[in-house]
Amino acid sequence: MGSTRLFAVVWVSISLLAPTEMQAAAPADCGGAVVDENSVPVEAAQVRFENSAGKVYRTEADAAGRFVLQNLPAGDYKVEIRKEGFFLLSGQSFSLHDGRNELTWTLNHVQELHEQVQVTAPSNQIDTQDTSQRSRVLASQDVV
Repeated sequence: MGSTRLFAVVWVSISLLAPTEMQAAAPADCGGAVVDENSVPVEAAQVRFENSAGKVYRTEADAAGRFVLQNLPAGDYKVEIRKEGFFLLSGQSFSLHDGRNELTWTLNHVQELHEQVQVTAPSNQIDTQDTSQRSRVLASQDVV
């Protein structure tokens, strides 16, 4: 019984005196949203986080464009978000801190431009009866 008490006192003392690096850090939770360029939620977007150690975390946005990743180590990450019909969002860096983190990512629709440009200009007409134009035309023919 006495050794159990001694062990408990030593354990508590070590726990209190241990440096903060040795104590487990609180996990980071990340909630967020994926929206389009018009702030409309993007359903079923594939969300991928990769931390600086190369560990990958994945989830999918729900019908409201919301996603949640829990119990992540705090630190630096890169994001990749993909959804058919949208440009790939990739390589953006961000940091997660201990506790709750809230992020919003914007995906842009892939779109083709279907525009026309109509150019109108007066035609270049040469009046052969105009002597100044006629002499230029004849001079250019002599050069050839």
